[in-house]
Amino acid sequence: MLAQIVIGTGCSGTWLLTGEGEMFDSETIRHTENGISPMSIRGFLGFIEDVLKNPQALENVTLPDDIDTNLAKLLVKILERR
Repeated sequence: MLAQIVIGTGCSGTWLLTGEGEMFDSETIRHTENGISPMSIRGFLGFIEDVLKNPQALENVTLPDDIDTNLAKLLVKILERR
């Protein structure tokens, strides 16, 4: 559970476990010019990999009603970029 929080939010695992240090390291809070942090992209990709390995994991997750539309839009943008 803690690993998923770290992956999903980008917060420091050390901070989460001990309360010591910074909540976010400098790599986590650095943003690209379009406002997406490298950590959030890695977290999203990690989530996708986890679901592909264990599709049953989605059974315990509440997904937004419009997730299929938003994922389709994202896929179109990715394909356009290529």
